[in-house]
Amino acid sequence: MKPLTVAIIQARNGSTRLPGKVMRCVNERPMVIWVVDRVRAATLVDEVVVATTVDAQDDAMAEMLSDSGVRVLRGSTHDVLDRYYVAARQVSVENIVRITADCPLIDARVIDDVVGLFLKSGSDYTCNIMSRTYPDGQDVEVFSFGSLERAWQEAKTPREREHVTIYFREHPEFFKISNLKYEHEWGHMRWTLDYAEDFAMIEEVFRAFKGRELEVSMEEIAAFLQKNPQVCALNRKYAVQG
Repeated sequence: MKPLTVAIIQARNGSTRLPGKVMRCVNERPMVIWVVDRVRAATLVDEVVVATTVDAQDDAMAEMLSDSGVRVLRGSTHDVLDRYYVAARQVSVENIVRITADCPLIDARVIDDVVGLFLKSGSDYTCNIMSRTYPDGQDVEVFSFGSLERAWQEAKTPREREHVTIYFREHPEFFKISNLKYEHEWGHMRWTLDYAEDFAMIEEVFRAFKGRELEVSMEEIAAFLQKNPQVCALNRKYAVQG
């Protein structure tokens, strides 16, 4: 029996802003492993795989993940939509949860909430990034394989091929779309990993919750950051203003 819902984590080492960011270690483990294990805690996800590129610069990461028991699928570097489609076909999945490896603080409870809305609403595409109320770095997108296949067939521009789900959001006439909003307006918070300053902030969070890295919730992290504004200040210049 094929898995119903699979999280496909998008990861590569070729970031131009912070090369090798997903392999940077915090509390003695690479960031990408923290992402995998935090996603695995989601109860509505049947399997977790990593989709990386065929580039040689991703060989070491792919080997490390495989040695750690993580299923790794490899595909196009720039046509990320194709990478997702090929990975989803190999897994033979019904629903896909898209997570990116630059979100090491992703909360499994948030994943379950978005997947839950997707299943309840009967949507083709559900996310929590439209009318953003969740921190940047708690990004979750869920879509059916059929919707992914349609986007893969119809999306033509380099922008549409590089950004996996943009075709869904820009063509609401083709897809039933739903968005999950949080009870607080936390969209200005930045917990994602793009720059050295982001790594410094995330490292402080992991240090603060050492021993509880896999269970600490979004709310606990927010409370910690509110009590420690000096940590927020580390990457504040990149945060969403407003």
